[in-house]
Amino acid sequence: MTNSKATLSKLPTEQQELLLEGVTVALDNWQGYMDCMSKIPDYSANNTILIMLQQIKRKRDFSPMVRGYKTWIKDFKRHVVKGTKGYKILAPVMVPLIKDGQKVFRDDGKPVMRPANFRAISVFDHRDTEGEPLPQKPDTSHVMAQQDGKVDYMLLNGLLEVAKARKVSVNRCVSKDELGTAHGCCWFMNEDGTASKIDLREDLTEVTEVTVLIHELAHSILHNRDEYEGHSPLSIKELEAESTAYLVAKRYGLDTSAKAFDYIIGHNLKDPDLKTTMLDAGTRINKAYKEIITIVDKHIKDRKR
Repeated sequence: MTNSKATLSKLPTEQQELLLEGVTVALDNWQGYMDCMSKIPDYSANNTILIMLQQIKRKRDFSPMVRGYKTWIKDFKRHVVKGTKGYKILAPVMVPLIKDGQKVFRDDGKPVMRPANFRAISVFDHRDTEGEPLPQKPDTSHVMAQQDGKVDYMLLNGLLEVAKARKVSVNRCVSKDELGTAHGCCWFMNEDGTASKIDLREDLTEVTEVTVLIHELAHSILHNRDEYEGHSPLSIKELEAESTAYLVAKRYGLDTSAKAFDYIIGHNLKDPDLKTTMLDAGTRINKAYKEIITIVDKHIKDRKR
């Protein structure tokens, strides 16, 4: 059973049906789904699908400004309009971790908790609230991109920090004789099958080098030797890496709109488990995206002090 099949079996029936309907919408417009995910990285991939679908059903443009009832009051001094129906998303039901019949405790004395099930909770759209004006969050995605295809060194160095954190070496000047037509390659030479190094071809433009590096970093985070060596350019694993590169590049103002999402998805349409496969893919993409931007954002923030 895939992770998503196991997760679906734990969901209320209504949320199971809504999530599967949502992934159908996402399959029809994967780039649109990625755009939604990029705007709300704090939400899980599945909850992004649920929010996106419910906004579409209400004939609304996508908005990341959705919060819980109490959060609107506490953090924004706004109230949900009486009679408003919220969007249903998923929250884990946490229970203590039991090992050998005993609770497992953390160093601070609190029990280690694990998700045992999921329940539906409501969040509310900013368009269904009233009160103090919404804070205006400026779009800072353009800060990292420079003119004439240049990329700010802080972004590249931040990505190299991601590789360093994973103990993956990056070789940026590999000859075409070694890589051929490939722009980059992730090598899984560690004994446990995890990634050991990333090669980048020597003649890449700055923007291409950065996006290829993100793509290969995604492989290093999400895949192992057996998965990588056995996959094709049209596999879901390639979609995971391409999607992660799209999300990260978009966050830092780089244009990577010419992607092969539809082509890869179309190649896999005959897979009877495609919907649950794509639910897993969305979760994995979200994981890689968060790991990369957390390190890169910290690196940029530290260098700007």
